[in-house]
Amino acid sequence: MCLWFLILTALLLPCASSLALKKHGTKNVRDTVRDIHHHQQQHHQHHCADTANVNISRRNALMLGGSIGSSTFLFPPVAVAANDEQQNQLKLSDLLTSLQKVPTFCIVNSKNGAAYMLYKPGEGFAKGYAFFDYSGAQAVLTNAQETAEKGGYGDVWKDATLTSIPADIAARLTLAPRQRTSQKDTTPGATSTSILSFVPSEKERNSAMKMEKSFKEQGKCPVFYLSEFRDDNGKQLLYFNAKTLIEDWNKQSGVENGESNAERKIPPRIQVLDLVTIFQYVLRGRASELPFSTNGAVFVPEAEALKKAADLKAAGMATYNTERMIV
Repeated sequence: MCLWFLILTALLLPCASSLALKKHGTKNVRDTVRDIHHHQQQHHQHHCADTANVNISRRNALMLGGSIGSSTFLFPPVAVAANDEQQNQLKLSDLLTSLQKVPTFCIVNSKNGAAYMLYKPGEGFAKGYAFFDYSGAQAVLTNAQETAEKGGYGDVWKDATLTSIPADIAARLTLAPRQRTSQKDTTPGATSTSILSFVPSEKERNSAMKMEKSFKEQGKCPVFYLSEFRDDNGKQLLYFNAKTLIEDWNKQSGVENGESNAERKIPPRIQVLDLVTIFQYVLRGRASELPFSTNGAVFVPEAEALKKAADLKAAGMATYNTERMIV
């Protein structure tokens, strides 16, 4: 398997990171439930009760290298390949900035924000999940809690809850593995490698499979777009929900303003790309090969996801902890 490299960017990933992103970048809800079931069968009854100093609040969607409270958010600074800068192509910094407005949902400990992750010895790292769909995240959490209760280790999941982090933070945790401590670490200062995986909704994955056969493969997160549908600055609008894309296109085309069928614009064919693939092309300095490379792109958040994220914040959601995990 070819390892993709980032020589022209400051976001330098080790080989393990590249493999992890390529192989484990995304999953779907059904796969996640199955993984958790398998993991729980081997789970020891430990519980995490410590707190950590470094956290990410929902609105602190900082650019890389920013600081959070008294601690530094230690991710490499964003840099853009020289040829992208010269050609005004799609840039990594633009993608991450746009993703700040898109919420994702993670399963964490309600007391200290430690992320629930799965550790498979054969893979060498722990894997957490960032769901684009709140209901999908809730379904996985509920299923895990019920299974744990039946298995006699419900205390491990009793404090589990959902929190929200911006998709740009989730993307950074997907692109760059992070060292975290867990409740299983008995040696002071011991850490384990962790990485995050995107989880699309089952519905959107099925929609993508109807458009593109490659989405039958596991580990793809669909992003939908219409080549002619752009914002006022000419940037390509990218959606995580195909239905919302069509609804917005209809509004822009006057379909909801009483125009006759003859006056309505016929929408072009919906196209779909994998989110991780978009990042791979940009990070490899091949942004020019993307169909919307010239004027850039903007990710469009789901209204329902924004509402759920706002509700969680209003309810005093746990702050996502980048330093600890529960495995």
